[in-house]
Amino acid sequence: METAIKIAGLDEPTVAKNLHATLEALHGVEILSMENGEVSLRYDPAESSLAEIQDAITHGGFKMEKERSTRSAPEGELEERDHTGKK
Repeated sequence: METAIKIAGLDEPTVAKNLHATLEALHGVEILSMENGEVSLRYDPAESSLAEIQDAITHGGFKMEKERSTRSAPEGELEERDHTGKK
């Protein structure tokens, strides 16, 4: 699966570095790009679900602005969250 998540402050080098480290710690998650305030990911839902990725982002202190799937997901896999990361 692939997704892109808009992250507040991602244009700051420290934020990008810390987010990269947070996402690298997740199993089955590959960072495709981090540009224009957005991180694009490929992930294996059998290893890390989208909800787990979103939780890692918000628990890491990052503010998600928007998430969009770039490939279709099984029904129920994608979770809509507001800018605070809450369902």
